Amino acid sequence: MARNSPQSRLTLALEEKLEEKTRLSFLPNVELKKILNRGAIEELFDGKLPRLHRERRRTIINEIFNSRLRTLAAILFMHESEALGAFFKWCKSGQSELRDDGLPYAESTVRQYLSDFAPRFCREQLKVCAAVYKEKENHEESEQYYIDHREPIICMKELGRGYSGTVFDVQIAPGHLKDENGRINSQAVRLARKVFGSDYRRASATAEDHGRENKICQRLSDAPWMHKGLLYKRFSVVTRNTENRIVSCSLFYDLATCNLKEAFEGQQTDTAPPPWRTLNDRYRIIDQLCNIAQAMGFVHHANIIHQDLKPENILVFREGTSYELKIADYGLATEVRDLGENMSVTGSAEIGEFQAPEVRSRRNRVGWWSDDWSLACIILWVLAYMDEGTKGVKALKDAKETNRKDRTYDTFFESKTAQNGSVELVAGVKEYCRKLVDSFRTRDQKEGDTIEKLIKSLKDEVLQSSEKRRKLPHDYLFQKLNNAKATYASLVEAQVENEKRQQTEHFHPPPDTSQPLVTTCTPLCKAARVWTKSGAQGSKNLTEEIEKLLQRGDSPTDICHFQSHQTSPIYHAIWKTDEVLLRLLLDKGKNIDLLKPSPVHQRPPLAVAGSSGKVRLCKILVEYMKNNGMPIRQTDFLPRDRHTDNYQQIAALIQKYEKL
Repeated sequence: MARNSPQSRLTLALEEKLEEKTRLSFLPNVELKKILNRGAIEELFDGKLPRLHRERRRTIINEIFNSRLRTLAAILFMHESEALGAFFKWCKSGQSELRDDGLPYAESTVRQYLSDFAPRFCREQLKVCAAVYKEKENHEESEQYYIDHREPIICMKELGRGYSGTVFDVQIAPGHLKDENGRINSQAVRLARKVFGSDYRRASATAEDHGRENKICQRLSDAPWMHKGLLYKRFSVVTRNTENRIVSCSLFYDLATCNLKEAFEGQQTDTAPPPWRTLNDRYRIIDQLCNIAQAMGFVHHANIIHQDLKPENILVFREGTSYELKIADYGLATEVRDLGENMSVTGSAEIGEFQAPEVRSRRNRVGWWSDDWSLACIILWVLAYMDEGTKGVKALKDAKETNRKDRTYDTFFESKTAQNGSVELVAGVKEYCRKLVDSFRTRDQKEGDTIEKLIKSLKDEVLQSSEKRRKLPHDYLFQKLNNAKATYASLVEAQVENEKRQQTEHFHPPPDTSQPLVTTCTPLCKAARVWTKSGAQGSKNLTEEIEKLLQRGDSPTDICHFQSHQTSPIYHAIWKTDEVLLRLLLDKGKNIDLLKPSPVHQRPPLAVAGSSGKVRLCKILVEYMKNNGMPIRQTDFLPRDRHTDNYQQIAALIQKYEKL
């Protein structure tokens, strides 16, 4: 058989792609679609089956490209010498009931169609059989199913281990994930996969952990609306053996950039920590905290207690310079019938830094008030970051260890005495809170007062040893943070207004009385104003008049007084965005100094045009300055606001001129 025949090219392409995907143990659906193109298939049929009825051939080719026979065709084309004869015999007969949706097939089923190639087919079919997941579904399959159908995972990297399982960074192969509308992914999708259980845990415990977390996720997803501060599952996968016992189980979530602890402690070398130095940065942090507090109230209203709220379980999702925080990890969460006093639940055995005092004392009960304690500790921790960044987080940790009486646990509380079980906030933390308020007051008195009110409400109402005193309204912390957010919003707004006022005073200072000023509009400026009113080109007589004034020696940069402000013909042309008038003034004018700043704008013409985002006018001015040897620096003439329209085009234009 010639090596350049159509079927050989297909075979070589499939074998090469399979060899490339050997480590995956399967060929993704999207790869099949790329290789089995219609032109190559039609060429193959023309060469091998020239007498096949045209309608029958068109039917088979359409079925291949409608995904009904694509996978079957790929398996057969990979082994042309053994399988093509059977495939074409089957095509001629038109009696086959084989379809892609029936894969994998038993040998007895395919023997009548593929004869001696049937055993080989049954082995090779597994290379192109991979499961297809669907969003928001619970996939429960037998152990044999995932032996026959490969998991469509093309990359898997461990991120960390927790109490109930291990989290991986995975990529779902193209063509193996359906959304709710039935659309298939054309690109690989990165997700977080939480695999429950490990070698040292029993299968029953694995099933219990998965079942509890999956039920909590389903309860949150079934709520009337979804909160942006919560992490929702994408789908779940459960494998059962022949005895119907769970062998493995996984939950798939959106993949975060990092968690809050990693972000605030600077553990992510490839991702910069959230900014905190400016007032607007701190407003954004408070806004995200407010979002987290509201999400926690949403969880409580769904009769769910999280029980493991800590910075490691608050995920950071970054996109460019913006970021969002979401609550995750419902492994210890518990659903209750009523959030009242008599329906609390027993705490877990592990004691964490941010957990409430009643978790340590097995005599007491934990409930939604325990989540409030954890959230209050997280708020203090975030305020420390808002003060000094990563350095502030470390300072708070050191303060917890200062003069500590009880060093049994690394928590925000300690026992008052060895005899009774009452606890109090660590003395070092109380002292640090006082220093924190003073530090914020050095920036702004109003900001310091806001932080003081917030910390006082945390210490007096939430961070109390008795859970009875903490049984506040579910939205208590949200309301306190929302009040702080409102204050920060007013501070940011005032700062913006102040900057605008200063900018206006800088660009429009009072007239300089030390320099003579023409108190009436000059003839040239008057002609320029008439020009812009009479149309883009101006009349022929008006053009001649302007040329005469320029030849007479009138300068287009001379400042004159017009109505209540100062202007010049050049600035008038820029203001009206009149390219024709600007070219006329520059071409016919004499001794034009484009480096001289206007007393009104305190900037030269190019800077005024650049700040307005007028690219075409900037090109005219830059060309004139280049031809007349006028120096130009990018820092002098670029718009001050990088968000100005056409900023990048103006920057590139000036940078090109600098190189010349």
